[in-house]
Amino acid sequence: MKTLNFILDGFGFLNFADFKASTFKILLSEKLSYLVLVGSSILKFLHEHLDITKKDLLITAIIGFVMTLFIISEFLTGLALSRKRGETFKSRLLGRMILKLGVYLMLLLSTGLLSLIKFPSVLGFEIDPFLIMFYFVLLAFVLQLLISNLENVSKLGLGKNTKLVKAINKKFNGWLDIDEPEN
Repeated sequence: MKTLNFILDGFGFLNFADFKASTFKILLSEKLSYLVLVGSSILKFLHEHLDITKKDLLITAIIGFVMTLFIISEFLTGLALSRKRGETFKSRLLGRMILKLGVYLMLLLSTGLLSLIKFPSVLGFEIDPFLIMFYFVLLAFVLQLLISNLENVSKLGLGKNTKLVKAINKKFNGWLDIDEPEN
């Protein structure tokens, strides 16, 4: 664990717990994990019934592009937040962004490749746990990045009063690190 913490420190994380909280925060909430599991099951169902081919590179490219934009946005809003707090730029922030992007894309790629394995059909339904895992990972990362961006934008004072932020914060009992707006 000492070696892992040393490596993560080089990327700007304090330790493994900091990396896990920053990268996989959404999975630490039981309520959000269930939401992601249900969403991934729905996406798997739609995948089967809309006849989306597993080899559709355009969809994969769009997903990768959107996730990259989310991560860059998280980095830029985090940078603006640091500037607002009067902190100087640290190159470690860039290392955090690069490592998170690498982890997200690696997990998406590996679950995507596993979903190419052909499973037998049972009663006309294809049993494909890897495709559900792919959609689970995809939804978890997109929600994680969305929440992180909402937190940063809120701390910058730009999105506190939006209905989306209020609804998410209310639904998940203040799980987000967002200050409630004063009425």
